[in-house]
Amino acid sequence: MPAFRTFASSMLAVVGILLSAQSTRADQHDMMEGWLWGILWQYMETEQPPAADPRYPVFLSDIESQRQLGLLEANYGPYRGEPELPNKCFYYGDGGNLISVSDDFLDAYVSRGFSKETMCMGLLSGIRFNPETGQRLATVVMVDLKEVQSPDYFGEPGPITEEIPVELPGCFHRGLPLVDCRFAHHPITGAPMKPADTDRIAEAGAKALAAGRKLIAEGKYSRPCAAGDAARPLEDESCYTTGSEGVRGYLPWEYRVNALHPQMVPLGGFYRFDPAFSEGFAYAIMADGAAGPSASMDSVNLVLSGKNRATSASLNALIVAARDR
Repeated sequence: MPAFRTFASSMLAVVGILLSAQSTRADQHDMMEGWLWGILWQYMETEQPPAADPRYPVFLSDIESQRQLGLLEANYGPYRGEPELPNKCFYYGDGGNLISVSDDFLDAYVSRGFSKETMCMGLLSGIRFNPETGQRLATVVMVDLKEVQSPDYFGEPGPITEEIPVELPGCFHRGLPLVDCRFAHHPITGAPMKPADTDRIAEAGAKALAAGRKLIAEGKYSRPCAAGDAARPLEDESCYTTGSEGVRGYLPWEYRVNALHPQMVPLGGFYRFDPAFSEGFAYAIMADGAAGPSASMDSVNLVLSGKNRATSASLNALIVAARDR
């Protein structure tokens, strides 16, 4: 840990120097700023000890438990091609979670001001704590126990997902958490953040909002994508994807924003453009669909210990956390 802190301090110094340096091109500066902020965020995460809460994550090792909860993940864990739940979230890369939820699960979020799309953005975000209050959120991990318990398992993606939040902060209801939430706590560790970092996230969120509005004003992402649009070059931003499937086997259209406008995604994640959103777009944070999930060793060890496996009582507690807000 001291080595991480030393490296983090060095990175902070480098960030300050590079971000204060004069750039000859605004787009190069924006790209560097987005990249450096992503690096800084990772090392803020490693520096801070996680807040303890023995209840979470809850491990769901069978499809029946997922159906009882009303949230099913169809890419990892014990999933073996069973029918998905009626409300599908977005495909955002072959390595991402393929989440579907029940009508009851969705209705509870709609009653809180979410739409299906903004709820999905929250469920796909890699958060474990409420960034405003530091409260531990109810999270689940889907796990194939037989594979994880095998002596040949070394943490590769497939048998176990990363933590998936089933309890979302209200400030995620528009799908614009960087401007609607005050990030006073780290969403991975729950640790209090320095006021300067809170302000910096707010500034990054405001820049992302302005940039998204500018794209819409310029006529970008103005029509639904058709089948033939998959062959268009990366720089083509004329259309937006609809539905949950996107374009299978192809770089999702959402990643065009990440590639062309990295300053818009300071905490990782991806965008969806759609007139149904209040601003015409929304985003997930800390979500990467380009590679399979990497379960932490803490999660793997917790699975192997036999603790936190789903019981009737823990499933009922999850249902309350997800729906009775």
